[in-house]
Amino acid sequence: PGWLNVPCPNCGGAAKRETDTMDTFVDSSWYFARFATRPDARETGAVDKSDADYWLPVDQYIGGIEHAILHLLYARYFTRAMKETGHLSTVEEPFANLFTQGMVTHATYRTITDEWVFPDEVFKPSPVELGAMKEKWLPMIEAGRKEFESFGNKASNVAAGRMVGGLMQ
Repeated sequence: PGWLNVPCPNCGGAAKRETDTMDTFVDSSWYFARFATRPDARETGAVDKSDADYWLPVDQYIGGIEHAILHLLYARYFTRAMKETGHLSTVEEPFANLFTQGMVTHATYRTITDEWVFPDEVFKPSPVELGAMKEKWLPMIEAGRKEFESFGNKASNVAAGRMVGGLMQ
């Protein structure tokens, strides 16, 4: 059987272990040290310590804010682990500088039936209209704002209610 092919713990039949269990940031959090290693030195190991110590840290890392921050977190961990295991000797940090390009955010709205609507389709009353409608409409509307999450493309800004004749009820 080996490590990958094992008997099923429930029925005893043939089964395979799940191998795709790591976040993608983990997969790419040590490649900067691999790229610093000469191709001819890659046959003896993943990273050549003298090459990595010469070329690292990377001068500038540029990326979107979520990607860069998470990648930096994992890369810092791997740098420390590679130093602890003897793959690096003088490198303390993976990147000398971090430049983030920001994050795209925008208002999003959806009805109580989970239909997405454009911001201009949501009724926005004037202060006078709001005062007159407050007791009737406001308890039925739940609005929120949250930063756009790129992982899974979750849009968490919600106007809960229903659209009737262009009015959010």
